[in-house]
Amino acid sequence: MKTYELITILKESEAVDETIKTVQEIIKRYNGQISSEESWGRKNLHYARQDLGTGNFHMFQCKMPAESVKEVARELKIQGGLLQFMIKAAA
Repeated sequence: MKTYELITILKESEAVDETIKTVQEIIKRYNGQISSEESWGRKNLHYARQDLGTGNFHMFQCKMPAESVKEVARELKIQGGLLQFMIKAAA
């Protein structure tokens, strides 16, 4: 399994803790293991997304099979509490 970093921007209008738990469940559903999590807090966005000027940033470091990354990304796209996310291989 390879190590990946998943960086998410969460909507503050949604329940942030619930959204984080949902992201954790999605990772685990596709045989991923979360190594660490880090909340970067509320930050201003450089440009408004969905008429929101701020977002709550959260980073997950996880290990998962390479074939699971596409499925995790597919499920994250339909989550209502996420503004944006990025998955990248950790160095």
